[in-house]
Amino acid sequence: MYRLLTGWRPHLLLALLTALFLAHGLISPLPNGSGEEAFVAVTQALALHQMEPVSSPAAHWLGLLSMHATGSLLSDSLWPHRLPSALCALLAVLILHQTGRVLLNRPLALVAAILFAATLALGEVGLQAGATAPGLAVGLALIHVLVRAFHQAHGGPPLALWQCHGFWILLGLALLTQGLAWPLIALVMAGLLAFRPKGVARTGAGWLVPLRPFPGVIFLAALVAPWLATLPDGTLGQALWPGEPLSLALVALPALAWPCWIFAYPAVRRLWAERADPANAALGQWLIAGLVLTPILPATETGVFAWSAPLCLATAAALFAVRDGTYDLFPKPVSLTVVGLWAVIAALAISQLAQNPGMVAIIAAATGALAGVYALALVWRGLYLNAAMTGVLCALVLRLGGY
Repeated sequence: MYRLLTGWRPHLLLALLTALFLAHGLISPLPNGSGEEAFVAVTQALALHQMEPVSSPAAHWLGLLSMHATGSLLSDSLWPHRLPSALCALLAVLILHQTGRVLLNRPLALVAAILFAATLALGEVGLQAGATAPGLAVGLALIHVLVRAFHQAHGGPPLALWQCHGFWILLGLALLTQGLAWPLIALVMAGLLAFRPKGVARTGAGWLVPLRPFPGVIFLAALVAPWLATLPDGTLGQALWPGEPLSLALVALPALAWPCWIFAYPAVRRLWAERADPANAALGQWLIAGLVLTPILPATETGVFAWSAPLCLATAAALFAVRDGTYDLFPKPVSLTVVGLWAVIAALAISQLAQNPGMVAIIAAATGALAGVYALALVWRGLYLNAAMTGVLCALVLRLGGY
């Protein structure tokens, strides 16, 4: 087990698992909704010098680079456009793994990254061309540097100079990829950490000073100003806030955050009970920032992953929290009710058989339903880590079945 957690091995394991989740969607010949069609059309127009993208230019530049690298400028194939999203989804999983190693430890970081890979796959991030996966990778990298700065103020290793300057470059890339969405999440998280719960040393915003606002703002301006200067009149709002708010789709968010949400009750309770710990304080304020901003963020996936990423880390910590009473929360009626909601997801998967009656889909729906019931049985028996990995297996089966 120790060898699996050291060196390149955890990264290889996560890469293989993420590839399994994404392989089915990457090679699909059909567009995944009108959003993907519109994104691909803009990228192809950019390749032919017919138009410049107003919103998410960095994501289109990645698509253009992929088309050049694969020699598919004149091809109608979708996989060159999806390749950058798949690679960015993998990068997002690896970044969350590194954040977990900073805040928690290696075993917890690996479990959290596995849970997050399943969440990404069911949210269809990395399965279609678009700005969500690149924005997620840049956003998580931005949060990672913010977490490193907070950790430094509480006895962690100091930030390197390139990391301090890199924060502002990442901030600019986030603006170029998904507008103000991820910078706003980072800003709210930093503000919450400046007024974090009592019992944590160094209250205030002094921990942000090592990020070097000067010359950081110069790097930010140099990266963003040329793009802003070339925007047509009246398109600034669309460029900085692409898409529409989530609004009534909030009720569907738990389904997108499987399997980490089935352990949300004990995980969040533990964060609150041990909020004086700097690592839990960082995760808690990150979670709050994501939940508070979800209703106004311009994309469903951005809203989900703004809070499901810290929830995956908190869930991994709760699954290993043997001595602090967290295990007593798993069999509580509230927790079992949350786990029992899996029956709703299983029913939704089975209902899709009428629209997708292929044998692979039938097997996936049946296996997914059985895996959900088995996960509930494992929770009842007290095998919580086993239940979490069963949930990941369930997500993999559903993804391979086309759900």
